[in-house]
Amino acid sequence: MKGALAKRAFKDYFDTEAAHFLSDQLASSYPELDRDKFVQISTDNIDALEMSARIAVFSRAIRICLPDSVPLALEIIKKSLPEELKESEGSYSGFLQWPLGDFVATYGLEHWPESMDVLFDLTKRFTSEFAIRPFYERYPIQTLRKVQEWMKDPNVHVRRLCSEGFRPRLPWGRKLELFIEDPSPLIPILEYLREDEEAYVRKSVANCLNDISKDHPDLVIELSEKWIQNANKNQTRLIKHGLRSLVKDGNLRTLSILGFQPIENLDQTFNISKEKLFLGESLEMYLTLKSSADYSQSILLDYCVYYVRQKGKISKKVFRWKSFTIHPGQFVELKKMHFMKVSSVRSLYEGEHRIEIQINGSSELSSSFDLSF
Repeated sequence: MKGALAKRAFKDYFDTEAAHFLSDQLASSYPELDRDKFVQISTDNIDALEMSARIAVFSRAIRICLPDSVPLALEIIKKSLPEELKESEGSYSGFLQWPLGDFVATYGLEHWPESMDVLFDLTKRFTSEFAIRPFYERYPIQTLRKVQEWMKDPNVHVRRLCSEGFRPRLPWGRKLELFIEDPSPLIPILEYLREDEEAYVRKSVANCLNDISKDHPDLVIELSEKWIQNANKNQTRLIKHGLRSLVKDGNLRTLSILGFQPIENLDQTFNISKEKLFLGESLEMYLTLKSSADYSQSILLDYCVYYVRQKGKISKKVFRWKSFTIHPGQFVELKKMHFMKVSSVRSLYEGEHRIEIQINGSSELSSSFDLSF
């Protein structure tokens, strides 16, 4: 398989075909490699393994089949890397570099300079955002200094790594507790990268801000208040994306940064189509707004679903409805459909669910329905 990644489970990319691919790649810089042994170790009982376990097995095969000297193995890996990505979109060959990063993270910790060199080159083929995290934990000062050099690199993938790699709560990655506790060392790097010409980098900065906001909301709010002054269109978009969790939480100070003030003189009615719903059915929501204010108001409209969880617990999920401006005397009718069906990210349970309307962070209207299977 070549080109962009096809649509299938990520774990299924690491199979016998992938093992042969990586054995050929490593053999290009280490002809002594026992390819059959590498494939056998990599694919032993592979179908029973999930994603992280498959990557770990491939990484272990690299450790066994390359020389015992880790610095020498790192040099072999570096020389074997395929051509650099020319765009931000991933590729099949790039995705299969993941076990090489896992090798560096697992076996290269005692060899910081050599490992940094490999991660620098690797991230141009497949992101090193996961592999660099143990180095922040072991060598925080050294690694941050190195990243401050990299953030000025001409390669977009290297610059993106400088913010993505230290995200405190990176999905699929181990949490960086040191930055969850104190993210202040990250701010100068984010300050620099927020003006990057590439949206790929700016989105990473926004995601990092969003991570930080979950533990240090005031820090992110203060930073955003500073950044929003004289921000261009791209930087404004970055700030909005970085504040998204605080917006969903209805943080009034955050909403003010984005131009949404507490609403006044707004009559509201809210109804739902059914009081009893069966699994797989949809719920229609009806909202009317009538402004009696003598000025226009910017509206950020969300709705919150309070899902029934196991053992009677409740979890809140905020969904975006729309944003718009309501003018003096204007009457607005809105309708929204919400499906109650099981998905890959959410299980459903029987019981009373509540829907709440949130306008500019304030919740005044709600209704409930029973979900049955």
